[in-house]
Amino acid sequence: RSLKPDSQAHLSTSQSLLFVQRIFADVSKEIEAAANTEKKVEKAGYGYSKRM
Repeated sequence: RSLKPDSQAHLSTSQSLLFVQRIFADVSKEIEAAANTEKKVEKAGYGYSKRM
């Protein structure tokens, strides 16, 4: 039984690396989308965002 966590740890390490890479890709996409949205909001309602 003491060997089982080790093999699981090895598996989860490679899986978490893939998971982190996927999250990183998703986050960078979201950041890009948020930046684009911010630019649109700045153009549309600059006075409102200035008050925030």
